[in-house]
Amino acid sequence: MWDIIIIMSLGVLVGYLIREKRFIISKVDRVISIAIYLLLFILGVAIGGDNQIVSNLSELGAIALLITISAIFGSLIFSWLLYKFIFSKSDEE
Repeated sequence: MWDIIIIMSLGVLVGYLIREKRFIISKVDRVISIAIYLLLFILGVAIGGDNQIVSNLSELGAIALLITISAIFGSLIFSWLLYKFIFSKSDEE
């Protein structure tokens, strides 16, 4: 836990010290993108190598689809209710 806090703090300090050097910052952005792609690839390899996950992939996919559809409908309903609540008061005035 402390190692994560220390590394993050050092990153903030280095970022603060080089914030005016746009060339370095642009290179850091590119390195971050490459690191994220690499981490996603490694995560895919780990998932592909896990027999339990691969054998339950259809069930996990169905659950993920259900969660996604529920989140979309929940957002739509909440947005509609919020819209009605805010704009119904404006129409009455």
